[in-house]
Amino acid sequence: MVGVEGNQSVFCSVCRQFPNTADKNSNFFIGTAGESGKKTSSFRDHAKSKAHVKCELADRAARAEEGESVAEATLSNIAQAEKTNIIKLFNTAHALCKNNRPFSDFIWLLELQCKNGAELGQSYRNSVQCATFAYYIAKACKQEVIEWLKDANFYSIMVDGSTNVRVTEVQLVYIRASKKGHVRVFLVAVKVLARPNANAVIQAIFEALASELDISREVLLQRVGFAADGAAVNFGARAGVAAQLKQDIPWLIGVHCIVHRIELALKNVMKQIPFQENVENLLQKASSKPGML
Repeated sequence: MVGVEGNQSVFCSVCRQFPNTADKNSNFFIGTAGESGKKTSSFRDHAKSKAHVKCELADRAARAEEGESVAEATLSNIAQAEKTNIIKLFNTAHALCKNNRPFSDFIWLLELQCKNGAELGQSYRNSVQCATFAYYIAKACKQEVIEWLKDANFYSIMVDGSTNVRVTEVQLVYIRASKKGHVRVFLVAVKVLARPNANAVIQAIFEALASELDISREVLLQRVGFAADGAAVNFGARAGVAAQLKQDIPWLIGVHCIVHRIELALKNVMKQIPFQENVENLLQKASSKPGML
């Protein structure tokens, strides 16, 4: 593209549009009124120069419609390939979590996939990134649960006590809900109890549902059932969890977990076998003294 200034000097309009790319010492950038501006060979030489070619490419990119430039197409292809690789890494991290495998397995599992011909790229292939993937997977799953529960008419809370490796009393809080005939159960949280009593269990339930699922105490009290094992802390006639909840929810139905009932029945049967008591005592001693066995 050639321009002519008022003093009849000839210049390259494309190069002047991109001064940071053009050759500023070129006669066609400065403007020439001499013989070089009249020779066809001068025009050809300038058109073939590296600086002018770069300016032409920049001009084409600037004029191109969105998504049509070579640069955009190249970046789009790179982005799509990277996205495909990230999806594969997320799927691998999800599989590890679902199968209770350590994050350290992430590395060799990716190596195996590459050996089988999978394209995974070279980025994010370590256990630290696997933990990051797992975090965002969990975050997405929790949001899905929150959205699903918004339309549920009734909830049932299930709790189960346990002890962690520090022999600290913890409470597993589950929520069970039905929507359009489809029943689902979700593990909400594992809460450490300040004290192993009913008040602490109730506090753990409300805190878990509020912090993890954005379910307020007021909403929960409108539509809740309760299930737990038959321990006194849960079903004590006066101060148990179910009894205290019924003070705010008179219609609440407390359900003694059927599985725990079967366990208690089996335990009562086993008491009639003398050898069973010896085995139970041995296991209790072994659990209190890990080096015993």
